[in-house]
Amino acid sequence: MSHFKLATLKFILTITFTFLLTQLNFLQAQTEEPKTKLILNINGVEYKIRRGEELKLDETIENPVLSISLAENKTLDAGAFVFDYPKHFNYGYDESYALKNWTLDGSDFVVMCFEMTFPTPLTDFVNEMVNQFGKKNCVVSNSEMKLGNQIIEGKRIDVSLIGQKLSIDFLEIKSADRISRFIAFQDTLDENGAATEESKFAIEVISNSIQYRD
Repeated sequence: MSHFKLATLKFILTITFTFLLTQLNFLQAQTEEPKTKLILNINGVEYKIRRGEELKLDETIENPVLSISLAENKTLDAGAFVFDYPKHFNYGYDESYALKNWTLDGSDFVVMCFEMTFPTPLTDFVNEMVNQFGKKNCVVSNSEMKLGNQIIEGKRIDVSLIGQKLSIDFLEIKSADRISRFIAFQDTLDENGAATEESKFAIEVISNSIQYRD
């Protein structure tokens, strides 16, 4: 990941949450990174387990032939939804009084999940991001993306700044409670504005595995 992208991302998020949560006290905390999953193959049948978990075998299996390999993905459980993501992505987590934020950081692509315990309109959130990047550097449009069995609506920010092109898709995960939840996908585009292969692969992994909880 370029130093520009990482520094810009952290700066913008810091400014945005300062704006949104000026009346709240931040209490920083960390959670453990999801454990690497193992694939245990027994007589041609695959079982996925996490490091440290136990698997009880059927005692009727005779002469079992076993092989073990590392799974290509890890699993993020964000409470309201759970999905797999490429295992090479770096994991980060921050929590305050009213905000939970998970960050999955690849080489060119970043996945961010936000949960706020107070209603936060997506438009306000996006507008503040645009203000920090600079309106002249941004183009905002409506967007939608199919993740799992749902079509999620949101907003897209296309950013051109200091020779760097970024796209950020903010998708709102709607629920019956008053908690605001967003998934954001940030991609570092090539000089022609095309999405990276890493972003295509990661979104496919997420879309094929995501599950929503009521």
